[in-house]
Amino acid sequence: MRMDRRWYHDIDTSPTPLISVMDCVSCIREPTEDDMILIHQTTMADEEAIQELNSKMTTLYSVLERLRLQKDKHRENIRRAHSLLTLARRLPPELLARIFEMCAKSGWTRAPVAVSQVCSAWRKAAAFPGVWSHLFLDLRSGNSTGKVEFWLSKVQHAPLHITLDIPLESPSLEEVLGLLIPRSKQWQTLIVKSVDSTTMNYVLRRCSFPLPDLRQLNVITEMEGSQGDPVNMTSLQDAPRLSRLLIEQPNLPQ
Repeated sequence: MRMDRRWYHDIDTSPTPLISVMDCVSCIREPTEDDMILIHQTTMADEEAIQELNSKMTTLYSVLERLRLQKDKHRENIRRAHSLLTLARRLPPELLARIFEMCAKSGWTRAPVAVSQVCSAWRKAAAFPGVWSHLFLDLRSGNSTGKVEFWLSKVQHAPLHITLDIPLESPSLEEVLGLLIPRSKQWQTLIVKSVDSTTMNYVLRRCSFPLPDLRQLNVITEMEGSQGDPVNMTSLQDAPRLSRLLIEQPNLPQ
């Protein structure tokens, strides 16, 4: 793009005539009437010159602003061009999907949603079902069932690693379990955090069905139930691949 040089060639930047009143009026005597007329004429001429210069400066400022905007556009064009060569855009979508899955696994719970909003290449990689394998549910937050439905629609038949954080009162618990249980054959990790063991035991009883691919189960309670009931694992009878079991409960029997 060539700059239109007429913007500034039409502006006269030659020095304006300048009459120094000090050269015409003596400063060692009182000014005469002619001196006052000359001073007045000189002042008027200077004020007109200032107005003209202000007008020229306004025009130049306008030109400078246009040039700045043009420069910014070129910089943005360079940035976009460089972005097409970034490593993230050159990686195969399968590898990008694996990276996104690791981000979610590390605790960045919104990773699949966040990365899918970056660009078309990342959105394509985020469409891999494995990216959505890690489902973190804090039942204190609103619309837990909506999140489960959305996540399960994305994960399709990929393995599921589920973390459930259940408060003392959770009206949505039953509905959430109703959505997750039909996918039990996909469960590989189940981490359940509950305030009391009564709620925990209820969840475990609901899981009394075959869990053919479950590898890890973490059961964490903050306090015992009203009757001091310990966590009851007897309902989990059919988990042939379970290799890691963690139970955390205050005053757990030795």
